[in-house]
Amino acid sequence: MALGNGYNPSILPTREDRCYICNKETHDTVRHEVLYGTANRKNSKKFGTWIWCCPECHEELHAHPNEGTDLHLKRNAQWCFEQYSTRKEFIKIFGRTWL
Repeated sequence: MALGNGYNPSILPTREDRCYICNKETHDTVRHEVLYGTANRKNSKKFGTWIWCCPECHEELHAHPNEGTDLHLKRNAQWCFEQYSTRKEFIKIFGRTWL
């Protein structure tokens, strides 16, 4: 069931009132598609690989793509996805593996 704007529920344990990354309680969280990029942003919304985070952490994620926290999130999202499906299916949808 879509939550609005094409977002299905996240498969990661995230809350709209708390940053997933720094765990700070805030009322100005933004959605972050963990697996972003042209096609992957749409798939991230569809398959629930997104989180709520504060604007500061969101900016930091995009400043250092595919390393540090961003890489950890991608690996965690893939691990969560694979609890319901397979690695082969993940690669088919998102184009590669992060594990």
